Amino acid sequence: MLSLRKDNLHPTIKYALVGTSGYLVFVSLLTIQIEFFKIEPVLASLLAFIPVFLVSYFVSYGWVFQSNDRHRNTFIRYSVATSIGLSLNLLIMYFTIYHLEWWYIYSQLCVFFVVGVNNYLINRYWAFS
Repeated sequence: MLSLRKDNLHPTIKYALVGTSGYLVFVSLLTIQIEFFKIEPVLASLLAFIPVFLVSYFVSYGWVFQSNDRHRNTFIRYSVATSIGLSLNLLIMYFTIYHLEWWYIYSQLCVFFVVGVNNYLINRYWAFS
């Protein structure tokens, strides 16, 4: 049986679990904002990002990468790494929605894979190293 104790899972698996959970929350917030509040998709993406960013940092710090570095240093590096991911997210969403005329959910599926891999590599080898 799969246990979520600190030392049982490889960081890649932990990151995938946290990332997928965060992504599901993100897409839920995104959809609510677009469908119910009629917020423009790129802005809704930015707004949905904020709560997921904060929760993901603390879970990544303590469980995924088990960092021993000070929060101040790690949070700054994580913020830079995640800002790169957010920029990619917004650029991909803008391009795919307004130029390729994709549905925003298809756009987010593309973002999920591109940004997920990008963020994992930067976080694993720099932000939490």
